[in-house]
Amino acid sequence: MTRRTSLMAALAVGLFLAGCSGGKEQAAVAVDEAKLNFSAAENAGADSSAPDLMFEANRLLSLAEKDMNRGRYDQAQKSAGQANDAALRAKNLAETARMMAAPPGAKPGSKNKE
Repeated sequence: MTRRTSLMAALAVGLFLAGCSGGKEQAAVAVDEAKLNFSAAENAGADSSAPDLMFEANRLLSLAEKDMNRGRYDQAQKSAGQANDAALRAKNLAETARMMAAPPGAKPGSKNKE
């Protein structure tokens, strides 16, 4: 039993260390994704149609970047995920507002010249 317990403990430590090594990379990917979706929300016009969500996304994105710089990768990933969610909600609201404002029969993304 002692050998089996030692083997299980070694396996647990190995899995823990493997999970830790990807923390920085995973957090960096999460921050990059949040930045891309924030830019997409800006391009969709979310600054005017969802300013509160954009403010929150920007605040969380700044927090994620600070946490990355401080080596707090788990917290950076969490904040980036929240920023990403806020940016996506803002983008969806902007797109919905644009569709609601379009004249009936207009194709999405086209500008009606009447």
